[in-house]
Amino acid sequence: MILFHGSDRIVMKPDILHSRKEVDFGAGSYITPIEEQARS
Repeated sequence: MILFHGSDRIVMKPDILHSRKEVDFGAGSYITPIEEQARS
């Protein structure tokens, strides 16, 4: 399965401990199988 995120870097091990807490869906690493959605 290929998943996308809104970055231009490959993230082998997402670090959710240092993510922003004040975002739409809370702290975490957001991914999607839809490339266009990640780009936007």
